[in-house]
Amino acid sequence: MTQTDLRLMDALKERYLTSDNLCCYYEREAILERLSKAYIIRRPGYAEIIATMLKELSPAFFDEDVFAGRMVEAHPDPSWTNVPHTNVIDNPGHIHLRYNDILTLGVRTIVENIEKRASELGDVESKMFAVNSRIIYEGIENFARRYSQAAKERADASEGEAKERFGRIARALSVVPMEPAYDLFSALQSVWFIHFIASCVVGARDYGFGRPDQYLNRFYEKDLADGKTQDELDAIIAFFLVMPNFMCGIGMYNPPMKAIPSRASKQYMTLGGLDENGRPMSNAMSYAILRAEEISNMPEPVIVNRVNEEADPDFAAQVYSTISKVTDKMHIYNDRLVFNTLVKKGIPPEIAADHTFSGCCCVDLNWRLIRNEWYLPMPQWLNNVLGVNGGDVPDINSAEELIALFKAEARKTFENDLRLTVGNFTIWRVLDRLGHTFDGMFMGNCAETCRYPLEGGVDRHLVNVYLCGAATVIDSITAVDKLVFKEKRCTLPQFVEILRNNFEGEPLLWAELKNRFPKFGNDDEDGDRYANAAMSAVLDAIEEMQWPENYVPIGSFYSLNHHNNFGWAMEATPDGRKRGEAFSENQSPVYGADKKGVTALLKSVAKLPLTRTASGGINLTFSNPVTPEMIGAITKGYFDIGGIHTALTVVDRATLEAALANPQAYRTLTVRLFGFSEYFINVAKWQQQEIIERTKL
Repeated sequence: MTQTDLRLMDALKERYLTSDNLCCYYEREAILERLSKAYIIRRPGYAEIIATMLKELSPAFFDEDVFAGRMVEAHPDPSWTNVPHTNVIDNPGHIHLRYNDILTLGVRTIVENIEKRASELGDVESKMFAVNSRIIYEGIENFARRYSQAAKERADASEGEAKERFGRIARALSVVPMEPAYDLFSALQSVWFIHFIASCVVGARDYGFGRPDQYLNRFYEKDLADGKTQDELDAIIAFFLVMPNFMCGIGMYNPPMKAIPSRASKQYMTLGGLDENGRPMSNAMSYAILRAEEISNMPEPVIVNRVNEEADPDFAAQVYSTISKVTDKMHIYNDRLVFNTLVKKGIPPEIAADHTFSGCCCVDLNWRLIRNEWYLPMPQWLNNVLGVNGGDVPDINSAEELIALFKAEARKTFENDLRLTVGNFTIWRVLDRLGHTFDGMFMGNCAETCRYPLEGGVDRHLVNVYLCGAATVIDSITAVDKLVFKEKRCTLPQFVEILRNNFEGEPLLWAELKNRFPKFGNDDEDGDRYANAAMSAVLDAIEEMQWPENYVPIGSFYSLNHHNNFGWAMEATPDGRKRGEAFSENQSPVYGADKKGVTALLKSVAKLPLTRTASGGINLTFSNPVTPEMIGAITKGYFDIGGIHTALTVVDRATLEAALANPQAYRTLTVRLFGFSEYFINVAKWQQQEIIERTKL
């Protein structure tokens, strides 16, 4: 990067780090406040609301901006009662859009094709879809033209580098996203403009960028052929990667979160991978994004790398090199394991090979579907069958019988809650019937069918069934088996009563369970014995369910922050966890239970039935810097024995404790949470302590 680029990058990062998390998108909310009152006379249609905002919002800039697209921010008006105004407009988000079509055709042609198709179909629903698409298109065009004019005025009033920079924005937004992109900058500006509108104007969390190396590579290679340098293009990409950070504020996942529709958004992009025939799909743009990530080095976007070292060693080597520099801001998935799971679920190979990830650690099929997340507390099920939460204690004599009851409890939960989780999709139906989801123009087969996502525009609904607390369940079954069934030191009713009393009066037993009993995570036969059997039982229960047509359930071991939420409301568990404490996170052992290093840890985790899953993850924390060679050896070794995912943080306990004592001196310290990176000083106190207590490798 040039000195000017470095100055601009530093200035943008400083603006971000010093931003006010109590602000909202002021103009957006003022417009929606006005429209909420208009409901008394006439309820505007969904498309009209979007178009109104796009025609009235100011084309806001920072002096250092390289790309256009940001919101005017200020503290909410005290008289507003619903900020953000979800009573007027709302959206579920959590999808990818058809960015390749946007860059190749332009939004104008997409809408013209919708209108042509609606005319061919001839029904009222199709015609209304086309009318709404046209309304939204006109709003997008108006917003882009005004941004182009504002950039031109800045260019005219500037000199030197700034004149060129704002002139480039002005030219791009006079063309995109209405028309096809013409170079890498215009393509990135087009992608950002649509992503920005979807996230901040229409408003929703966790829009993904899909697979940008696939849809941007032709622009990158054309620019190189036209004489632009690799360093110049890497800098442009790095500035693009900075933009998503501004959408959410500096407290992205924990309070105080900004009162904005995209709060806590985790914006994933997926790189690399193999096609359905096992051929590498990494390209020059894949490498360019990784190099640019080393420059930007910020929590957003979350970069997911699909890696198969045997098939594509060069891409894997670049991933390991970049992770050694940015650490917690990227992660790796076992490409073939995920692909194979999706194919087994009935996904056609060519579609399975196009899989992506979006927040948080959720597998999906790029722009083709709607997906949802279902988080379930497995330790609660185990306590239910043991009678810890009340009811009868079962008359059983083996761990195998306990696992059978555990599976039955899981199955009962799925049957009772299935209607509820499917009902979570009804938000799409409500929004569809208001007139038009912005996303409907750019996802699934909506444009071809002139139907909204749940009215025929999407073929599949993927449900990520996230199973929380695997290690707590495994350790608990081990404890019951050893204490009650094998050593017969107490009866099961006696042990259950101890759990109901939260180990009161049993300090020695509690200490023994916590510190002396076998624990998952040490590649120990006694500690890992029930890992596969117990977790396979739950996956069996998922697959034995009768799911609605076109719903694709995929079980995975992932918790997000729910290992805390669920744990706070739970009684004690047999592994020595006390009432109200969190249980195990993601695929990790219980914090502090793994004692034998990273190799033993990963060998234990690989005993989970991960080849039947497609997402989830494990976070590794190292006290000392890691080399690319070390990351490569860990990842390859783990994937070779069936591991699915690796991600890491590099920080020692002393640094974390210093950051607690003097936060302003550690503003840029980032750590990995569950499936993403956060600034340590901005996460909640309980989470800071949890990160400190993680096993350091």
